[in-house]
Amino acid sequence: MRDTKMISENDESIILKSVFNGKLDDIDIKIYQALRENGRMSDTEIAKRIGVSITTVRRRRLRLQEEGYLQIIGLLLLRAANVAYADVLVKLNQQAKIEEEINEFINDAINNPRVYEVTQYIGGNYDILIS
Repeated sequence: MRDTKMISENDESIILKSVFNGKLDDIDIKIYQALRENGRMSDTEIAKRIGVSITTVRRRRLRLQEEGYLQIIGLLLLRAANVAYADVLVKLNQQAKIEEEINEFINDAINNPRVYEVTQYIGGNYDILIS
């Protein structure tokens, strides 16, 4: 049986401060933790939650994004708009000998206007997910 332990937000804060060598303080880390919990949380909600002004949250969140510490990613759910779509799992033939052909296939998928996402996997049952 695998022993898994949850770490507290305070312990996580200590670890993150160490990893980022003091470049993030408690407020930065609390902003990150709030957004990790709910990526749609507004600056106003974060400010209330961590006890600082909205301006402080907005300024710090923007700085974290501009400096590359924080990336906010959106996901478009086509199902919500009743749009027909398909996820295609691709398993590459192990006999595929030319990496250029594989890269060309991936580039063609990426450049197809009907494809909105191409994800490569290493290992597992499939190699590529095309949506």
